[in-house]
Amino acid sequence: MHSPLTQPHLREFLDGLLAHQAPAGPNTPDPISAPHRYDGPRDREWAGLLASAFAFGRVGLFLPKVHALLDVMDERGGPHAALAAGAVEGHPVLHQAAYRWIRTGDLHRLLRTCRKVIERHHSLSRLFQGSADPILALQLAVDELRHIAAEDGPLTRGLAYCLSSPRSGSACKRWMMMLRWFVRPADDGVDFGIWDFFSPADLVIPVDTHVTRISHAIGLTNRPHADWRNAQAITSALRQFSPEDPVRYDYSLAHLGISQGCRTVRGRPECEGCPVRDLCTFPVEG
Repeated sequence: MHSPLTQPHLREFLDGLLAHQAPAGPNTPDPISAPHRYDGPRDREWAGLLASAFAFGRVGLFLPKVHALLDVMDERGGPHAALAAGAVEGHPVLHQAAYRWIRTGDLHRLLRTCRKVIERHHSLSRLFQGSADPILALQLAVDELRHIAAEDGPLTRGLAYCLSSPRSGSACKRWMMMLRWFVRPADDGVDFGIWDFFSPADLVIPVDTHVTRISHAIGLTNRPHADWRNAQAITSALRQFSPEDPVRYDYSLAHLGISQGCRTVRGRPECEGCPVRDLCTFPVEG
């Protein structure tokens, strides 16, 4: 495996991804479309939290559920106002929005937890200001979210998954994605830059199997696992190209779409259409 710094075209490739990156919006087939529905930061924050809670599995399955929930909230003044008033707790839309192991009761308790956060902190951003380090601040915020949710009883599987803890050692992809949305500057038309109390330089890239495979293929990591150590390793590699904003490449990398059919070897028929074929560091088959 070559170091990314020894691959002469990798920086050009990454910067080329940014040059051709389309801005996001409310109709983008990505969970970021949820906060892009709103102009106000408080509504964006809550839409982002709900979207990130659902962001696993196929986007075509979970994203309509997020937007259905937000549609009902918009009828009640928007996410912040609806959550503060408890206006959607117990609403029939929660049956429609249930997704995989996130059940109707889990969603009811999640919305009630959000209401209590508003009562105690006034906004989601205030909850996240426990440290200047976004990763430590996240850990403290999730600890409190889980503590608040547990006031109504032990956390169910679905609620615990919505509020997954960074202490578990997982990559926490959904939380890292939400931090990217709110911390990174808005100048590329993707993220929002509304949490200026954090520095983009301190963010960690959201990684799942898809991003891990792409990063492995182009030499940003030699680890095949989508865990916290790999998230840090990939971020460290990207920091060589953009120390002030290493996760600026995340949105483009996540949308490359090369994971389908990739066997982590070169020379197969499915390699022909791969956009990173010329940079791929996987061994040749056979």
